[in-house]
Amino acid sequence: MNNQVNLNEIKNSIGNRVGQKKMNIKGILKNLDVYRIPLELLYYNDQNDRIATYISKYESDGSKISEKSIEERNQIIEEFIIKSDKQRFITTKNNIKNLGQMEPGVVFIDGRVIDGNRRFTCLRNLKRETGDSNFDYFEAVILDNDVTPKEIKLMELILQHGQEGKVDYNPIEKLVGIYRDIIKNKIFDVKEYAKSIDVKEREVEKSVELAKLMAEFLEYINAPEQFYIAKDLALDGPLNEIYLIKNKIGCDEEKWEKAKVALFDSLIMKTTNKEGSGDTTRIVREFGKKVISDDDLFNSFYDKHEILSRKLNNKINACERVVDTDYIRNEIREDQELKSEINKGFQDALYMAKKTEAAHAPVEELQNIYSDLSKLDLTSVSRLTGEDRKEFSNQLDMLKERIKMVEEKFNEFI
Repeated sequence: MNNQVNLNEIKNSIGNRVGQKKMNIKGILKNLDVYRIPLELLYYNDQNDRIATYISKYESDGSKISEKSIEERNQIIEEFIIKSDKQRFITTKNNIKNLGQMEPGVVFIDGRVIDGNRRFTCLRNLKRETGDSNFDYFEAVILDNDVTPKEIKLMELILQHGQEGKVDYNPIEKLVGIYRDIIKNKIFDVKEYAKSIDVKEREVEKSVELAKLMAEFLEYINAPEQFYIAKDLALDGPLNEIYLIKNKIGCDEEKWEKAKVALFDSLIMKTTNKEGSGDTTRIVREFGKKVISDDDLFNSFYDKHEILSRKLNNKINACERVVDTDYIRNEIREDQELKSEINKGFQDALYMAKKTEAAHAPVEELQNIYSDLSKLDLTSVSRLTGEDRKEFSNQLDMLKERIKMVEEKFNEFI
């Protein structure tokens, strides 16, 4: 999105200055002038992670928001911001209506709003509703930086993570930012990104892997980079569980590919357990721990599931447009026969895992008892005297008796 506006004229006019705002610029706290900027000179930042996620949805039918005029783009994004959190919009709008804009925003010299999207939206809305000239302007710091993608994103990250009271992004929106900034556009490496938001590198490395899994899932359903689908389906929890499962599988690529197919199919169909629970995160976790961890059980499951997976894949390929959330919910998940078959496969595998787990329980319990006995300090035992020695002897006799009973019961089935 390019904008031919240049705010230098406003910045050079003393009459437009209305105050100051303290900001961290390249690690240095500065007091920067705040200016009154006509609303029509400003536009939403398409590199904002939340807005970029929405744009992927808007463009899913082939529309290109970049081909719209500045005001058309603003109107499209404004509607999204209002709908994304209607209550917060109403609250902020009422505050501005009654008290005016209390907190300045931040814009670049070309009119791009990089901090204050909701305030900008409320002012636009109030201007149309009331015609009041008090709502003609957005108060903001104007930054002189050359508007490079890296500088825009860096400033946005600093503003998002460096101020108290900021509204946290949806986890999927964060992954969209990681995907676009580190994986696809390579604006940052992991070290730079971690430093910009003041977190450990390993946290960013994990987010990179989650973002890759998100992108793989979207490619799997023939909807590459349609990030809004991951947000609509609330995949952040399940993706985290899949990430943990992948790490446990390690370098067995063949097993991982099979596990990935099964788990992605589970996300698509929103499989349930025997009790009818649709908690996808819990089901993925349980399936990973109880089924995928058991090679024989998982291979037996996958031999049957592979046929159903092909049917599901055919269903996805039958979509004559880019797959979207509605197609998944209304076409794929409403195929009751296929959903029932896939559900049954997952439920049967979990049932067998639990059955095996129950059968193996006595062995594990005995192992735990042996482990506890191994911790007994024999040197201390040899030094026991008086009542302590007598009590220890009694406990030992009871243990021997219990072992004898267990042995007799065990031998009944030999």
